Amino acid sequence: MINSTADVFEEINFNAEPVHESRGEIVLTILRDSMLDGFALWVRVETIPGETFESIDKSTASWMPVYFPVFDPPISVRAGDIIRATASSNLADDRINRDYHLAGTVCANSKPAVEFQHSSYCYKPAVSANSFYRRLLRNVW
Repeated sequence: MINSTADVFEEINFNAEPVHESRGEIVLTILRDSMLDGFALWVRVETIPGETFESIDKSTASWMPVYFPVFDPPISVRAGDIIRATASSNLADDRINRDYHLAGTVCANSKPAVEFQHSSYCYKPAVSANSFYRRLLRNVW
């Protein structure tokens, strides 16, 4: 369930020269008391001004949302808490695809801030990166 506002992780302009690295600031507001275990990223494409497609709304989309399993165990958040993060990407080892990174802080009104960081690599194995992947893939390798 999406429990926060949304923000842009990466913006790609297909009418401009490709960039090798990108970095941007994200600010999310928690909308309801809940447990936070990670972040969902999805594609939103504007084909022409005013015509958009969001893969989060389409069960038949070929661009499925991506999940970043950041908090294990999940952390408790309350409505109004703020997440401030830096989203960045750079070319992967093949110099075509991208590696993605997210680092920031969950700022709660009633408790100490929680810092986090997560990287999603195109070609580096994630099996032992955190307990989410160890549980998900324990019978695969």
